Amino acid sequence: MNNLFDYATSELSQDAVICWCLNWLNEPGTALYLLAVDLLKKMGEATVENGQTIRTIQQFYKTDILVCLAGKNRVILVEDKTDTSEHGEQIRRYREQLKRLSEEERRFCGIDEN
Repeated sequence: MNNLFDYATSELSQDAVICWCLNWLNEPGTALYLLAVDLLKKMGEATVENGQTIRTIQQFYKTDILVCLAGKNRVILVEDKTDTSEHGEQIRRYREQLKRLSEEERRFCGIDEN
C-alpha cells in the first residue's frame, strides 16, 4: 500500500499532514472537505455539522496537535508517536493542563470554557 507516512517519518511532518487534512473542514464545497469530516469521525467525533469550523494548533503546551471544534467547546488531543510510546503520563498531564486554560488561551483556541 502506498502510505504517505512511509515518507513523512518525523512527528512534525506527520502533524503537518494531519493538520492539513483537518483544515479542509474550514473550506466546505471543496473536493477535500469530506476528507476532514471522515478524519474527525475516525477521531471519535460522532457528528460533524455543516458550517462547523476547526482550528488546529501544533505544539500547544507540548501536545502534538490540539484540534479545537469551535462552538462545541470540545477539543481533541492528538499525540502521535513514531519510535516511542506514551511516557510520563503525557495524556493525563495534557488533559489536566487543558482544564486550566486562561480566558485568553480559550479564546485563542476558539472555545468558550474549559
